[in-house]
Amino acid sequence: MTLRPKYRLCAIVLIAWAAAAKAQEVPLDIATLKAAVLSATNVYRASKKLPELQPDASLDAAASAYADPMRASSKQGAYILV
Repeated sequence: MTLRPKYRLCAIVLIAWAAAAKAQEVPLDIATLKAAVLSATNVYRASKKLPELQPDASLDAAASAYADPMRASSKQGAYILV
């Protein structure tokens, strides 16, 4: 069965979420995960004739700064970015 690009991206994100939920049981390779999500996103964007996204170190740093307190307190989903 072939998934449409939009649903493929959703599947990757769900798999990443499930892997993160079990991060203590299974080591997670963040670099591989980021590359897979970016690749799937770009496949979808290409299907809509949009330019590819590129990795952005400052965006990665901002995402980590936002996620680190949640990881430390183990309350994923309990924070809202204001």
